[in-house]
Amino acid sequence: MEKWTPIAVTWIDAYTIYSGTTSKEFNREYKRAIRRTIGWLIVHDRERIVVAMEDDRQSEEDTDVQTVTTIPLCMVQRIVVLRDAPTPKPRKKTT
Repeated sequence: MEKWTPIAVTWIDAYTIYSGTTSKEFNREYKRAIRRTIGWLIVHDRERIVVAMEDDRQSEEDTDVQTVTTIPLCMVQRIVVLRDAPTPKPRKKTT
């Protein structure tokens, strides 16, 4: 895949409990956190995939991306390349 390819990445996120708890509670509370990140591919190598949710290449700023997510490749379940939707054909008029 080339840089700037529009993609959707499905991946398993880490689950964190921020309050005090016991180890017994952790086993009961665990919830598999499946995420989907949609954006433009920036990096895809042996360790990670990096997705930018905003493409700012045409902005007048000195940056080209914003809201960038780095996902360890071992957490990735699926990568889908997104394509433009086909233009619908005009409907025939009925009388």
